[in-house]
Amino acid sequence: GVDVGRVASLDLRPEDPEVVQLTLSVDPATPILVDTRAQLEFQGLTGLAFVNLIGGNGRGVGDA
Repeated sequence: GVDVGRVASLDLRPEDPEVVQLTLSVDPATPILVDTRAQLEFQGLTGLAFVNLIGGNGRGVGDA
């Protein structure tokens, strides 16, 4: 993939410490639609983690 950003912060959610809250800083020129999904993936034997942005169709989540 193409590097379009970085992880800005990684924290445990205060109200539910079993949930990790990730904040991404993404290049403003990157087309992110309302229904773009982010998926955590791992690469190679080292298990390097990255966030894969999966495109959308521009319609809202749940739109027909």
